[in-house]
Amino acid sequence: MEKNINQQQGVESNFKQDLEILRQTYLFANLGSDCLKLFAMLCKRIILVDGETMINQGESLDHAFYLINGSLQVTHLSESGEEHVLPAFQSGDFGGGASLLARLTCNFKLQARGDSQLMYISKTAFEKIESQFPEIRGKMAANLVLELARRDLEFLFKAGKTAQDESLMQPVSLV
Repeated sequence: MEKNINQQQGVESNFKQDLEILRQTYLFANLGSDCLKLFAMLCKRIILVDGETMINQGESLDHAFYLINGSLQVTHLSESGEEHVLPAFQSGDFGGGASLLARLTCNFKLQARGDSQLMYISKTAFEKIESQFPEIRGKMAANLVLELARRDLEFLFKAGKTAQDESLMQPVSLV
């Protein structure tokens, strides 16, 4: 099922809850109050029903999202046609933040497992906010890099990897 999230009917947003979610999300951590309020006003809510696709692999990723409730299955189709199932997004997870800062193509398919409610912020909304707060791009890019470094450490220690492990990739934060 092909979906364009920007064409789906939005669910009425809860400004106070959205503002609090943004304050607690790494990408928006050090942005000013007025800027965060604008993000909260421009974010939208959607509901995906069980099995509904949020984005297909290969499509343009042009929004960040926060999963309010539900689950999003993540899959990748290899060039040989083999489907790889990856860990799912769960309630409270945030994704797509880099897509606000750069043009990205989604390397994965995201599909609802059970009814799922999301808050999302489009790249268009980000660009409107950036025109009023030009400093946010640099702050958000720095926040993204810090999160990559944090996740590198979490992955390495959670997986118990060592330098001798041939399956170990170089840390993403060193890219």
